[in-house]
Amino acid sequence: TFCCLKEWNVDSGKQILSHFIVKFLSADAGSFWHISDLHLDPEYQKSSDPLKVCPSAGTQPVISAGTWGDYLCDAPWILINSSIYAMKKILPDPDFILWTGDDTPHVPDEKLGDKIVLEIVEKLTNLIRDVFPDTQVYPAMGNHDFHPKNQLPAEENMIYNVIADLWRPWLDELSIQTFKTGAFYSQSLPGVGPRRRIIVLNTNLYYENNKRTMSLEDPGGQFRWLQTLLTKASETGEKVYIIGHVPPGVFEKKQGKPWFRKHFNQRYTEIIQKHHAVIAAQFFGHHHTDSFRMFYDNTDSPISVIFLAPAITPWKTSLPGVQNGANNPGIRVFKYDRETLLVKDIITYYLNLTHANMGTPEWKKEYSLTEAYEIPDGSVRSMHLVLEKLMRDKSQLQKYYRYNSVQYDSTFCNDSCQTDHICAIREVDFEKYNQTGCGPGCSLPQPPPFRFLDLAFALVGTLAFLLDLVADVWVAASYLRAGHFHWGGLVLGLLLLSSLTTQFFSWAWFRSDSDKEGLAQPPARTSKLLHVLQLGYLYRCLCVLRVGFQACKMEDATATHQALAIFLSHDVSLLRLFETFLESAPQLILAIYIILHTSQAEIFQILGICTSFLCITWALLDYHQTLRSFLRDKHKLAFLSSVLYFLWNFLLMYPRILSLALFAVVFSGYIFLHFLGIWLVMFLWVSLQGTDLMEHDTFEWFYRATVAVILYFCWFNVAEGKTRHRSAIYHIFLFVDNGILIVSWWWYRIPSSWDSQVYPALLAALVFYALGIFLKCVYYKCFHPTMKTALITHYDEVDSNEPGNDDAVVFRQMVIETPIINHRTYRLSWSFFAGSLAEETQHQQNGTVSDMYL
Repeated sequence: TFCCLKEWNVDSGKQILSHFIVKFLSADAGSFWHISDLHLDPEYQKSSDPLKVCPSAGTQPVISAGTWGDYLCDAPWILINSSIYAMKKILPDPDFILWTGDDTPHVPDEKLGDKIVLEIVEKLTNLIRDVFPDTQVYPAMGNHDFHPKNQLPAEENMIYNVIADLWRPWLDELSIQTFKTGAFYSQSLPGVGPRRRIIVLNTNLYYENNKRTMSLEDPGGQFRWLQTLLTKASETGEKVYIIGHVPPGVFEKKQGKPWFRKHFNQRYTEIIQKHHAVIAAQFFGHHHTDSFRMFYDNTDSPISVIFLAPAITPWKTSLPGVQNGANNPGIRVFKYDRETLLVKDIITYYLNLTHANMGTPEWKKEYSLTEAYEIPDGSVRSMHLVLEKLMRDKSQLQKYYRYNSVQYDSTFCNDSCQTDHICAIREVDFEKYNQTGCGPGCSLPQPPPFRFLDLAFALVGTLAFLLDLVADVWVAASYLRAGHFHWGGLVLGLLLLSSLTTQFFSWAWFRSDSDKEGLAQPPARTSKLLHVLQLGYLYRCLCVLRVGFQACKMEDATATHQALAIFLSHDVSLLRLFETFLESAPQLILAIYIILHTSQAEIFQILGICTSFLCITWALLDYHQTLRSFLRDKHKLAFLSSVLYFLWNFLLMYPRILSLALFAVVFSGYIFLHFLGIWLVMFLWVSLQGTDLMEHDTFEWFYRATVAVILYFCWFNVAEGKTRHRSAIYHIFLFVDNGILIVSWWWYRIPSSWDSQVYPALLAALVFYALGIFLKCVYYKCFHPTMKTALITHYDEVDSNEPGNDDAVVFRQMVIETPIINHRTYRLSWSFFAGSLAEETQHQQNGTVSDMYL
């Protein structure tokens, strides 16, 4: 021991400490596999005859079949065998394995039978048991694990009995008895205590192609059984995983394609909404794709998530209307917390089938959920954030689209494709899917119309800008004529800094929007000239007035006029905010400092101070209204909420400005150092939170620097998610900083006749700060929106469904007019509000397509 201690050094100490920290943090961390849709094709062969390669290809010729399989065929034995052994190599000792069914090939029922189906299930069962002899497996039946396919009954039968015996090593006696009556069961998870349970459902009973259960209210009593288990889990404090094969909701690769019958989907959704608190996660297959589904409560808060596993079979779906419906074989590891069952991460591994057939078969990591989407874990909240990213960022959605087919389909996901995926993910409930609709840009809300009141505000804002500009020049000239060159220089310097920054952002946004259709922009050279001459912002203001007047006055004003007016006004609102805090706020401090320093106040100075305060709070209110316009409801602030928002911003700005001005009186040489120190802290804070407003990284850093200036004076949210803790930290920090500034003034001040007036102002500042915090809490508690973002929806009449199928879901046909959306303010709106916060039947010779495709 002493010998070891002698050789102990700092580096080895760090390694040991790191080791123990990792062991401590991972004490409750576990991992498990999820595999689905193996679809073994026992007759697959490399044949010179393209029609004799695999029966699962139907009548399609398989031109270039390889040893490892083909995208038109189900999986050959070598592929499935390779996948299970790859699991053993990657994670040899998982806590358990989820196996969510579908083992037989996509062939007509005439080519199968009870015997063949059971032989395939037995062969795959034995493979998994041989490779993982000591691992608990939780298997679920798929719609292809029965004969005839899809027609799984709600009572005991021969196939259920045989499969229950095949899976006896994994199931306890109670589970075996339950399985034989309906192919569902429940067991405690291994090694994680009695309060962690898995529920395995037979959702094939709810499948729309299952004719045996179509007239039943609760097939096999499974809904009643599930509710009983979840109620008991709630009473005993259990957490549960739910797994099954056929998921609820809609297929993301075909608009409006449901899996469950309508009343079954509604019942299942209601159960999840009622018991979501005990459900840690849900796991399904059937799609052959990598996706997820979100559940929301009646207030649109996310409550549960389904993880859909990719298939091992590469088979290309025969569902009409689906483009590029194949996939590369995929398997996935879930990392989870053994105590809470929280999903911590998902790592998907895949085999590039094309490369494998060229002689380089290798199962390799495709992606990690937390790394790919930059989220902390796979919780419901985190998956909701992933959905938000997909909705607002096309690059993120394109990345998801590649993962969806396990790197098979690398084509561009166009507007209708994006809509199908987004709407399928966010609306499991058929009624909501139908009501909210799906169309290009469903993630983008429709801003409200541009009204005469908006035009009036734009006019007042433009006049105020011009008057403020004239006043600043006049004040600077007055100081210079009086010999106060440093004060006059400061006024002009602040004016120039504000103008340069505003012009830069204006030019950068013109440049970024140059490829957008419907935006009337000046030529590139003209734009550069306008901004060099410091006229870019004024040009934007005049454009808003011109386009806004057309939108309000013209009888034939189109939606494009309205959208363009809103688009331009949103940019002006954000630029006005920058201009206000880069010029008005510092000049306000300067004006109060000069009054205290000279011990005299002119009328124009008092009026200027009042006007500046009002301009700052008005700019904040106007900016907030701009962000709010992207919400589905409450586009406009009501009068009371407007008053509250205006007041709490005014009341919180007053103490900040006063404390900075008082500090400047006694430490005029250090106020810049104070600004620089606080600005650096805020800049670091903003950078750590991350922003994505600008087109280029360099421009983004400049934007963050500007936001840091705003944060020097008041709260400004730039990151998505709930802001309660960040806001509390900020206000506590600012309160302490204000206190230090005021104490510094009081300690080092030179007594003057103004002290008797400053003390009441300080008392008022304390009262104002407390009142401002109170009103802010009232606003966020009672008036701040807490909803998902709106969808743009324009519908035709409801289309009829399949003849004679009154039970099927009716989905609307959409005709979309894509609006002009200001993505900058839209992203800021997400940051501000998001955390508070959305069949053909064709017969072929081998049966109906709907029976065959999945």
